Amino acid sequence: MQSFYFIIIIIIIIIFFIFFIFFIFFFFFFNICKQVLNERKQIKNFILNIEQNIVENKEINMDALKGNHIKMLEENKTKMEN
Repeated sequence: MQSFYFIIIIIIIIIFFIFFIFFIFFFFFFNICKQVLNERKQIKNFILNIEQNIVENKEINMDALKGNHIKMLEENKTKMEN
């Protein structure tokens, strides 16, 4: 009878250990995903700022940019903002 209780206790400890390892793995995986998403967001914002400077501040000569190019930049901006 005592060996039965001992086996049950060992099984409970193993199950607890498995859940603990799973929790640690999930926590680190979640943090890595969060960091990647933040980096992508920073890159997207950097690109949007460059496009905004090109369109609004007219850093490039307007003769070089045709109306279609400006429309394309604005469409890309709205797509990336969504």
